[in-house]
Amino acid sequence: MRVSMSPKILIVENERRLRQFYKVELEAEGYEVRTAANGNDALVKLREAPVHVVIFDLAFSDEAELECLQNLVNDNREAKVMIHAANPAFCMDFRTWAADAFLMKSSDAASLKGAVGRLLEA
Repeated sequence: MRVSMSPKILIVENERRLRQFYKVELEAEGYEVRTAANGNDALVKLREAPVHVVIFDLAFSDEAELECLQNLVNDNREAKVMIHAANPAFCMDFRTWAADAFLMKSSDAASLKGAVGRLLEA
């Protein structure tokens, strides 16, 4: 999906501090950013207004969050979904394979910005 005007991004991150950090960093790049604390909150926000990219934090093997991820992917086919996780084992879980990208968490926001840019160009 090629996007020309203020791409919309939804950050799903359970840690408030990280949610805010990613929001500030991505807004500085010109993106319109909304945030959600968990998968259920994300599903509600996506019903209210669609986005171009969803950055979905997976912290632990939480069955409820994995189910929300599957629902999010199935219900929002136009959005690109990136799993953003600290544990690389998630990329081996078949339930995450429908995501468009997988990015390991890092203290450097440059990798996140680059991954978002690549998704928007795809």
